[in-house]
Formats: sequence, C-alpha cells, structure tokens
Amino acid sequence: MLIDGGLPESAERIATNIRALGFAVEDVKLILNSHAHFDHAGGIAALQRATGATVAASPWSAVVIEKGSSGTDDPQYGVLLSYPAATHVRRIADGETLRAGAIAVTAHFTAGHTPGGTTWSWRECEGSRCLDLV
Repeated sequence: MLIDGGLPESAERIATNIRALGFAVEDVKLILNSHAHFDHAGGIAALQRATGATVAASPWSAVVIEKGSSGTDDPQYGVLLSYPAATHVRRIADGETLRAGAIAVTAHFTAGHTPGGTTWSWRECEGSRCLDLV
C-alpha cells in the first residue's frame, strides 16, 4: 500500500525506493490519495502503470486525479499545476476501510486544504505493542 505519489517527477524515485527496501513495485496493490494537488497526486498515474495497483480516493479527488487538474471548486484553482491523469480511480466513502493483504486502513474525509482531502488511519502492531496511526 502506498499513500500519495508525490510530484510527477517523483514517481521513478518512489519506485526506486520501493525496490531499495527489497520489494518489487508490483507488490504495491493499492495507491491511496490524501489530496489531489500535483505535489501529492502528480506521480500517481506513473505509479499506477508501474504497479498495476488500484488507485483509491474520495469522490472529489477521484475526478481531479482522472483529469489531472482541479476545477473552480478548488480554493487554489488557477495557481495549481496540472499533472498526468490516472485512470479508473476507485471512489471511496467516508469511514470506509480498505484492505491490501493483512493491512487495513480507514478513510476519514478531512476537507479543508482541498474539498476532497482524506486522512488515513490504521492500527500497526509489533509483537504485543500496538499503535493507532494517522
């Protein structure tokens, strides 16, 4: 699972870092988005192609990611850079839990910076010690 894709030019570096950690990029099964501006979603299309992963985002963000640019309903419209569009973005619901293998994350719609902003939470355990992460 990968959260966000950085800038368009970040995609190859992200893939390189995944490999450096001992994983194949194809091991990524789910790409999540926190918000659909170019600095968080710009590399998603390239990472989607490289991994074959499902991309998941809030309904508002999914539209932007599939177009590669936001519309007039974005408070930062007119100053944002466009980016390569991804395809077939899965629309998620507020409070929905997504799973990839043993990992489960829950979406919390947190509009503010962008109308479609999403915060992700999950529980991570190592031995008997568990932490709730956001």
